[in-house]
Amino acid sequence: MAKIAEILKASELVEVDEGGTKIRRNPNVPIPDTNTETRTVYLKGFHRTETLLDQLLGKIKPGSIP
Repeated sequence: MAKIAEILKASELVEVDEGGTKIRRNPNVPIPDTNTETRTVYLKGFHRTETLLDQLLGKIKPGSIP
């Protein structure tokens, strides 16, 4: 646990307490302005348990999703 805390202390994105037991996002670093709707694709008409991710990706052509 101490090694993980040591590594995280070098990050600008998070803050680690002095004891190395608590972590939080650095409030001085702004949260990226991303919207999950711009990164989400909804596909329907495929069997939930028998369809593989590779099969789904094969149906999507690069640049076809705005």
